[in-house]
Amino acid sequence: MRIVAAAVLSAFLSLSGAGIPMTGTGFVTFAVAAQTASTAKAKTASSASARVMDHALVVSFVHRDNIGSTSKMDVDALSTATVYSGPTGEKKSTIEVIRDTLKKETKAKTFAIRVKKSYSKNYSKTVDRADREIDRDTKLALKKKKVAKWKTYKTIFLCTPVWHGTLPQPVKMFLKANDFSGKTIYLFGAHLGSGFGDQLAQIRALCPGAKVRKGKTYLGDATNKSVSKSVKKWVRARR
Repeated sequence: MRIVAAAVLSAFLSLSGAGIPMTGTGFVTFAVAAQTASTAKAKTASSASARVMDHALVVSFVHRDNIGSTSKMDVDALSTATVYSGPTGEKKSTIEVIRDTLKKETKAKTFAIRVKKSYSKNYSKTVDRADREIDRDTKLALKKKKVAKWKTYKTIFLCTPVWHGTLPQPVKMFLKANDFSGKTIYLFGAHLGSGFGDQLAQIRALCPGAKVRKGKTYLGDATNKSVSKSVKKWVRARR
């Protein structure tokens, strides 16, 4: 209301200075009209924001989703936050925190990328398999690669770890299986020092019809709390 009042007063002073009488019922009528227009503009902006949120989808590739419980993973696996789980002592992996925060802040639907052949809970075995898949460009089978009502989504928040500076093969399989023409992809991830690595370039090559944008990426030792706070700030700055 303060903003509306200031706008009305500013317009009033401008019109009065121009010699246009703005007293009595004339000013009241003008004030009501200005407030109505301002309210309508605010509602339009809010509706536009809501439409963007309604058309958003959070797609994630989470290690936990592809191996089951991480409760018995060894210390090395737990400390290697970005590639597999999350910082030691934390309840969620970095990617899980990103996914859950985006879902809460944007009210978006979610889709989990899951492989048919699960990854090992053993750190070394998972690393070896990931290396082979990337080196050989292995065509992995996904449990589900198509998203219901795919055409209705305009904004895709892609949440994935950086594996050896690149996209994990399961993520590549998902991108290849879907048409991203006309969509905007925001990349969110976790890494051990490579930042986004080659992922942005890879996504642009795999999804030529999409707009690919940087979201946020985090070092593996980032706490759940700090990652969630950062993601919230990123989303709210774009509302």
